[in-house]
Amino acid sequence: MKTSLFNLQFGSFALLSVFYSGCTAKTAEPSMSDMPVVATTIQVGSYPVLSCSAEQLKDTVRIPLSELADELHIVPLDGSDVAQVKAGSFSLLSEKYILVYNKTYSHIPAKVFTKEGKYLTDIAPIQTQTKWVKKGTNELIKTDTPVNAPVYHYQIDDKTDRVYFIDCNSSIILSQEIAENGTHHGFHKLAENIRFPKAVFRVQDNLLHVMGLSFDAKNPATQYTAFTQEVNNPQRIIHAVSAQNYVRSQGKYSNEIYLNENTEELSMAFISSLLPESQEADTLYYYRPGASQLIPKFVMTPPKGCTVYYNELPAYYYGNISTIKQIATGSYQGERGEDFLIEKASGRGGIAILVNDYLDGSVDPMGIFCFRNGYYQHLIEPKELKELLTRCLKNGKLSSEKEKEYTKLRDSIGTNDNSYLIYARLK
Repeated sequence: MKTSLFNLQFGSFALLSVFYSGCTAKTAEPSMSDMPVVATTIQVGSYPVLSCSAEQLKDTVRIPLSELADELHIVPLDGSDVAQVKAGSFSLLSEKYILVYNKTYSHIPAKVFTKEGKYLTDIAPIQTQTKWVKKGTNELIKTDTPVNAPVYHYQIDDKTDRVYFIDCNSSIILSQEIAENGTHHGFHKLAENIRFPKAVFRVQDNLLHVMGLSFDAKNPATQYTAFTQEVNNPQRIIHAVSAQNYVRSQGKYSNEIYLNENTEELSMAFISSLLPESQEADTLYYYRPGASQLIPKFVMTPPKGCTVYYNELPAYYYGNISTIKQIATGSYQGERGEDFLIEKASGRGGIAILVNDYLDGSVDPMGIFCFRNGYYQHLIEPKELKELLTRCLKNGKLSSEKEKEYTKLRDSIGTNDNSYLIYARLK
């Protein structure tokens, strides 16, 4: 099986044993205002699109976290046995909750905590599997049995206190209530028997916006690349965008789709296949119900043999250029390359190195992959956090209040603690 870039980003990167390197940022570093203009506006149909060639990214800028996000918080996750999370897990924050999941495509149930770290419930992804079982001596009956399913995309909905999620090749979005030991599942069928190979979505009040990969625009199940319906009414589609101009045929399942959740827009991007012959200049789009097409906003031409991952922050386009390495005949894997940051307003940008100046000023090797759902967020193991706080306390740059807070926290950390979450809201 070909390695998926999405698995690389959210799986292999999770194996980093140290989140912070301890390398202290220099004081006389260039800022974004010193970066050259690397992106210009081009016209694509009736839409202005910021365009950049990766070859233009020749300068490097160190980005203090404080320029992108507000005050830092460190939350200890519940230490009870049922609340334990695996090393290398990922987090998704909302205003009220913390969701921790193992990785994309995982069968392992996710866990929900309050924003203060109290464990609430597991989110057990299930799908229905049809089996024939024996009844009596010679009779077989058909039964639908819930089984664990690998999840592709999660959303926390604070208004309804539910977690919504979807697996691959699914025509149903599932949901589960957030409550202590909550088990009530909802099944939200997609309209017109649509079944995307891979899909992302956003629930907004009573509307469900779905965006997915299509390998065949003539197939009724994948005739759209984005559509809107009512959450609990699959009888009709309110709005849809045809998949005709967005078919991902080359590489097929090694293509990915990603929903950028750091702005109010339905900001989405396709991530190219890892196959070298299928490389292309991918585009970051907005899906706006009512428009006849996806609205292009940013495009980058990747270097030969590379693929580009896009993220979006309120004032920037932020991404990563990954190289493609052949590991066997017909099999490739991505190797993470350099992050880039481009200012939307000016087009200035360069290779970006994220440094956590709220703590010890060290380089954050996760970079772009720390920003989701409007937050900087990092799960960290207790031993690593203790070492990080020790370095932070030695640099002498903390306020007396923060020094007291971090000293108390460091001294309280035990080797058998659950993971800790470091987070900050994006500006």
